[in-house]
Amino acid sequence: MIQYPAESTPGVPSIIEHLGRHPMRPKQEIGQAMAALGFRVPRIFDTYEDAVSCGDRFFAWSEHPGELYYSGLGMSYDSEGMHSEEIEAVQKGIDDPDRTYWTLRRIARMAGAHYGHVATWHRLLTGKSSHGFDTEVLRDASLSYWQAAKGANYFLVPDNGREDRFYIGRVDEQEFYVVDEGEINRPASYTGENDPPVQELMGYYEQVVGAAPFDASVAHIVECAYDGETEPVFLQALPTRPRQIAEFAVTNSQESILYVRGVTPAEGIEFDILAYDPSHEDYHGGPFSYGLHEGEGQYEYAVSHATALFPAKGGDRWTSDTFLRQLGMAAPAHSGRSMIFKPGVTVGLTETAYNQLHGDDPFTKRRAWVRSDGTRATIRYWDSVERAIKQL
Repeated sequence: MIQYPAESTPGVPSIIEHLGRHPMRPKQEIGQAMAALGFRVPRIFDTYEDAVSCGDRFFAWSEHPGELYYSGLGMSYDSEGMHSEEIEAVQKGIDDPDRTYWTLRRIARMAGAHYGHVATWHRLLTGKSSHGFDTEVLRDASLSYWQAAKGANYFLVPDNGREDRFYIGRVDEQEFYVVDEGEINRPASYTGENDPPVQELMGYYEQVVGAAPFDASVAHIVECAYDGETEPVFLQALPTRPRQIAEFAVTNSQESILYVRGVTPAEGIEFDILAYDPSHEDYHGGPFSYGLHEGEGQYEYAVSHATALFPAKGGDRWTSDTFLRQLGMAAPAHSGRSMIFKPGVTVGLTETAYNQLHGDDPFTKRRAWVRSDGTRATIRYWDSVERAIKQL
């Protein structure tokens, strides 16, 4: 089997140790392990045929050895959202031993999925370019089939750089909440009638990451279904970053810096700012750019080796409502969650500062430096026009 480069990623070794191997189908194998430990887990069908013959709604979830630490290719589908002939066509494609990248892209369009970023994902796993795809990587892709669980679909993740902040998203309604010191913050457009059961979900998160497969010192994105009456149903958990409280404080003005998640070393980190190019085949829209500062050659687009930067929409009038609505639109998708929670540091900037940082050409690398204590940050960058170091 191909050796994937991120097996040492925080949170991954404990899963491999518990399972006794690098799982080929991480969601399914972790789900089965959690069921064996007494957690409620939906029925996982042995085969596609079993899922169809059951007659109930089911989800086909993307599986790949690399998805143990990366959120995957987004090829999952809901049986209620497709015609039977479309599902059969997707299944035929995934079962084809000679499938190629282009085969997967074609069937993904039928599934309404996002195999368009296979190229990025491939670079992440192998460090190779998007040309000449490694067929071994593609042939390791598969699907697992899960009976639909009752209740709202939530994802739960603590802020890895703060002890007093927790994030809760409701995937099926694209709702996003930030819990600060036990108090829930919601967009102004939310009435509060659908507020999540904060204490129950935070408690469930601790139960999950305290279970044998996981490393509780790493912040995980835990996904579950909860109907408010019975115990939550475990769906999946993905490691993000180690939980770390800074032993230093950033004290400069935060006029241009509006949101911070993650802690840098006390000396800060230098990085190259690089934005996605909308004309590139791997661009998915969204406000994020990346500053690369680890393993630049091997993980060109790996968000887990980056500083994420994003502008506040609506100009520089930053409010909690702006932040919650913006992240609420991004977070329900796995790719959005990865961009928010997996980088070493995520920084929200005013649009003025964001544009200033990128200069006239946002797709040209610029050297910068960031220092973050998990709550506040300092960013300096090299202005090539004025040939001077500036601070936002």
